[in-house]
Amino acid sequence: MNNLLKKPLLWVVVVIIIIGGIILISRREVDDNDFVEGDVAIRINDTEFSYEEFDGIAEQVAMELQMYGAQPTKEQIKEQTVEMIIQQVLLIEHAGKKGVGVTQEEVDQKFNEFMTMYGLEDEDEFLAQLESQGIKSRSEVEEILGTEIKIEKLIAIYAEEIEITEEDLREAYEIQAEQAESMEQELPSFEEMEGEIRELLVQEQVTPLLLSKLEELRNEAEIEIFVDTEDIEEVVPQEGMEIDPGDFEAEF
Repeated sequence: MNNLLKKPLLWVVVVIIIIGGIILISRREVDDNDFVEGDVAIRINDTEFSYEEFDGIAEQVAMELQMYGAQPTKEQIKEQTVEMIIQQVLLIEHAGKKGVGVTQEEVDQKFNEFMTMYGLEDEDEFLAQLESQGIKSRSEVEEILGTEIKIEKLIAIYAEEIEITEEDLREAYEIQAEQAESMEQELPSFEEMEGEIRELLVQEQVTPLLLSKLEELRNEAEIEIFVDTEDIEEVVPQEGMEIDPGDFEAEF
């Protein structure tokens, strides 16, 4: 089953979120009245997730891994889920400190883009399909989309720090030209491809910048993990879910 809120946005996001697709999770601020004692599965600074919330994310992680041909163990699902939650929470906190915000207009636009992308025009129909993935209301969808917008904006901030020279562009074009020639394919002119090549080079260089920042944020963060492997439900192999990563190449 395809996740309607999974989008081949920038592969750098895929790198950071660990698995080959984006599973965006809602940020939950700590409230003393939120959970009963012992109900916290993971806490990152001032954000925590209950066991129920963790289970929901772990289920999505298992599905994503299976879509890419893996049959993950309970330990692997736990590790990937913990890693993904930590990384996203730290990124969102960092975005907030960078002054990144999201307007209702931006969220509404993103909401409409998703409906259009999946060929849906009726909001009720869209929300009904999302409900099958555990998303129960428009407000929950908006929270998820707001998170994605923040991460997009944070990536854009780091991307602006990257300088791509004419020499870099020409060198990258020559490499692609050689590959095209070896496959007996015709490559568009440098002028036609310059913008696309620049974007690819920026994406390539922004990845280590963000990964380095994440490592720094992780070292400074207070992280407590209470969930255990025994708390993860047994993985049931799903047939017919595999997808070809090559399907996404056309996006870039």
